[in-house]
Amino acid sequence: MKLETQNIFLDTSTFEKNNILAGRKIKSLLKHCEEKTIKIFSTQIVINELKERVKKIVMQSKSDWKKYRNEKPEGIFRNTDTISIFEKLWSIDFQKEIEIIHGNIDKVIIKTPIQLIDSDGVDIDLVFEKYFNNEAPFKEGLKKNEFPDAFILATIDLWCSNNNEKMIIVSSDNDWLNYKSDKLIKINELDELLNRIAVHKEIALKERRLQYIENTYLANRTKLEQDLKEYFVNTAYYDTGDADLQAFEILEINWGEYIVTEFEEEYAELKTEITLQINAVVSYEDYESGFYDKEDGKWYFVETVDETITRELILPVTISLSYDMENNDYDINYESINNDKPIDLDYDRFGHEEIYK
Repeated sequence: MKLETQNIFLDTSTFEKNNILAGRKIKSLLKHCEEKTIKIFSTQIVINELKERVKKIVMQSKSDWKKYRNEKPEGIFRNTDTISIFEKLWSIDFQKEIEIIHGNIDKVIIKTPIQLIDSDGVDIDLVFEKYFNNEAPFKEGLKKNEFPDAFILATIDLWCSNNNEKMIIVSSDNDWLNYKSDKLIKINELDELLNRIAVHKEIALKERRLQYIENTYLANRTKLEQDLKEYFVNTAYYDTGDADLQAFEILEINWGEYIVTEFEEEYAELKTEITLQINAVVSYEDYESGFYDKEDGKWYFVETVDETITRELILPVTISLSYDMENNDYDINYESINNDKPIDLDYDRFGHEEIYK
């Protein structure tokens, strides 16, 4: 599925489920935000809840650690140097660890950045109306975090209304997922969100490449036109029937519509048509001016006539582009003109000798 908006909001349980800031998925999401692929939003309520969860998790670890230590599992290792590892473990300052994690949360908010939405302006009466009507996130008042959740969701809803935006909220909490709002897009797993971001980035990259290809082509049409003129004057082969081409002059080149027919990471092709206004001088043997001696089997007194013709030629052109988009380095040239066929000047005097013998 596509990424409907760049605005992302994670509830507290999503952080907790993904090991606060240390989980691979959270790290990936924060990186996308630093790269400005997405924008992550939060509220002070969520940050406070998150820090409180950190404190509870660490203190639970301390309790579990204490029970484990009372069993004296290190005894046998006093016979080896491994005992030093246990001594380090027993010396963990759990309060200091809480402060470090809290500090890391504050740093991530600034670095990423995570934008904090202000809850000022939230309609308290509306929150209580949902409470008394048992509307999500309220459910018979069974959970103490229902009111904080209600204020968080109301804050997001208000921000979306004020900014004419939508918000993707990531939560596995059914009370969040059941909250009714046409401004909120609900996702219950980070995996799904990361997949949508990956698809979005791939599409965005292709669009950026396509735009780069088109801009490079348009910016280099003067160069391409000069290359074409040199080709038409010095290299092209013209079909002039029995006449010989003596001179060729380009009066005007007009470019038609173009399409990109192929584009990859470092190569692209475009197809277009050019309308060529030309003057050409052709020469031919005017057999009407001479006579044919059947005994000799030869023509005598045949004059060579020069004639100037004007033509409008419509020719297909294929352009090739090799490029390094990140370094803005490229090489653009015509790949083929008139599908590599002779250019027909549509000239036939019916002047060949067999007609007049």
